[in-house]
Amino acid sequence: MYEKRQNLDTRTKIVATLGPATWDEPMLTRLLEAGVDVARINCSHADHESIRRQVARVRRAAMKLRKPTAILLDLQGPKIRTGKVPTPLPLAAGDVLTVVMDESYVGAGHRVGTTYPQMVDDVNPGDLVLFADGALSGQVVAVRRGEPGEVDIRIDDGGELGSHKGINLPGVDMSIPCLTEKDLGDLAVGLDVGVDYVALSFVQRAEDVVELRAAMTGHGQGDIPIIAKIEKPSAVERIDEILAVADGVMVARGDLGVEVSIEKVPVYQKRILSAAQKAGRLAITATQMLDSMERNPRPTRAETTDVANAILDGTDAVML
Repeated sequence: MYEKRQNLDTRTKIVATLGPATWDEPMLTRLLEAGVDVARINCSHADHESIRRQVARVRRAAMKLRKPTAILLDLQGPKIRTGKVPTPLPLAAGDVLTVVMDESYVGAGHRVGTTYPQMVDDVNPGDLVLFADGALSGQVVAVRRGEPGEVDIRIDDGGELGSHKGINLPGVDMSIPCLTEKDLGDLAVGLDVGVDYVALSFVQRAEDVVELRAAMTGHGQGDIPIIAKIEKPSAVERIDEILAVADGVMVARGDLGVEVSIEKVPVYQKRILSAAQKAGRLAITATQMLDSMERNPRPTRAETTDVANAILDGTDAVML
């Protein structure tokens, strides 16, 4: 149970993700009283009507408390996934999985479809491929272009592969567009109801941010701040050029931790925050901040140290 305090002004701001447990106005009011500065709408779990409802509720709660509260619209971005599999595919180390460049392909045996047909053009033998947030992994051993194309992957870490599981390609520059049709639709609704920030997922290069800015300008709102989510190693390598066109960055440690070895995440976090400070841009540190408090009333000592280190490294906000 939180302790209500009168003075909640802090230099480091708190971004809170809205969800089913926090949608009603009494709970939103409690969140704002507890110190939330920014409400995040996760478009991965929102349709147009829910975006409108959530914005209206936050505005009413903020007005009631007379507390300035910003709203961050977090666009889903491209989701690279496996196709449909009637029953999970058992894959052992040494098996060769063939990924078919056809979203409608129904997987069986050692074959599965994908929502990412450009994969056949983007990968090369030796590239690492991760499935289901890294639960399964393997290396590309063959690429066959055709109708449809196919990619063979030798499994290193096995398990069961089910339907619509995520696919990650660490170190691969993906040719998939950063903005999807869903993103553009969600963006139009968010701008219409007056969100204050827009976060762009899976940014790889400065051009991705420029594309979003152009879409926002088309709606007459090109001056709304853009937060580039840094989730791929290629984005870390291009952090300076991304910061030159974005208004801020988010250290999205969840997907970044899948794309790179876990020990590199703290190093990349410090590098991103340092670059943002030098560029005079906003920085948000996200993912598993005080994660244990979803189940326990108090954070662990390691979690408090994690938050403190992010602040000492110069983050402007932490995201829950």
